[in-house]
Amino acid sequence: MMRITVKYFGLLKKETGKDEEKIEIKQQSATAEEVVAHLEKKLKNLKKRIQDEQLLIAVNHEYVELGAEVKDGDEVAFFPPVAGG
Repeated sequence: MMRITVKYFGLLKKETGKDEEKIEIKQQSATAEEVVAHLEKKLKNLKKRIQDEQLLIAVNHEYVELGAEVKDGDEVAFFPPVAGG
């Protein structure tokens, strides 16, 4: 079993009513996509929003794709794309 910290920004923060939470996944390691699948029970269309580039995903402060590995103790963050200016 692994425990990870999930951080929410933008609309996800509003949807969840929190900026972060700790979750447990029954495996020793997982992909970011498996974390997304776990969270989709409460955050509808999370994977689709990532695929449509409405949300970015980061593991330990680095942008990743859905296939990235997530390990025990990691931090996974979801946030809207940032526009420069």
